Amino acid sequence: MDMAFSGTADSYIEASEGNVAQLRQLGFTDYESRAYLTLCGSHPATAYEVSKEAKLPKSNVYNVLKSLELKEAIQPVSENPVRYVPRDPEEFFGQVADNTRDICRTLSTAIKKKTETNDDIYIWSFRSERSIRKKLQELIAGAKEEIWMKTSAQMADSHLTEITEAADRGVRVTIILSGDPPGELSSNPHVRVIPHEGSGAAVSKSAEGLLTMVVDFTDLFVSKLTGDVICSYSRNSALMYVFITWFTHEMFLAEIYARHRAEMEASFGPQFSNLRRKYRPQLEKHFPFADWEMVDPAGRER
Repeated sequence: MDMAFSGTADSYIEASEGNVAQLRQLGFTDYESRAYLTLCGSHPATAYEVSKEAKLPKSNVYNVLKSLELKEAIQPVSENPVRYVPRDPEEFFGQVADNTRDICRTLSTAIKKKTETNDDIYIWSFRSERSIRKKLQELIAGAKEEIWMKTSAQMADSHLTEITEAADRGVRVTIILSGDPPGELSSNPHVRVIPHEGSGAAVSKSAEGLLTMVVDFTDLFVSKLTGDVICSYSRNSALMYVFITWFTHEMFLAEIYARHRAEMEASFGPQFSNLRRKYRPQLEKHFPFADWEMVDPAGRER
């Protein structure tokens, strides 16, 4: 017998319990998973040998192997007795992935036609960094005309490739930024960087992981990617109006601050520190997860 696994098939299965669970996720039964892994560990093998090594009932093993053959996971290579070998795993699972993708695409199209939903009324939540970043990349890649973004230099730098690609294809990108912008953003003619509150200085440590974005004035994305990550996404027009107003007020404030910085700091302190001390205590009660510790432009805590 041609042995592709050094050891018994039984020990191969025991070492591959994680694979059994993964095969179940792909629609294999427990018996099919064990028979398949047995053949992967020791082949070619007869139904009797598979039954013995995988500890499967003899009355079931023929149906199990027939099912695996129909799935094109294995194939017979001899007669009298029939012996089986697994197909090349890369080829087989590649085919499974392609078929699954095609089925999901077909179902998605068919069910979407039957499901009439008004996206305008929903707010979708994402709670893993991977899903949040994927949605962010998807929105930037799908932008056609306009992206408004408010974030930190650290967050902008981590999505620099997607942002510059959008700008390079003609999307107008406006970024209200805390911190120094990456050089690629400053030099791109389709990117306008507006220093947060006129100075661009970070005013709290928690701001580093925040990113708010409006795409084409139809899609709203609000995320927190530090600590307990969370993101909200919506196409709600009322919410969009609130955030568009917020963005425009940020732009107004930046221009006013740039022109009247000395007078404003004399009245309200550097980076509006007097106003922050006045209003932040109330916010701390409702947002304990946020780090409201103020920092000065050099990054020192205040």
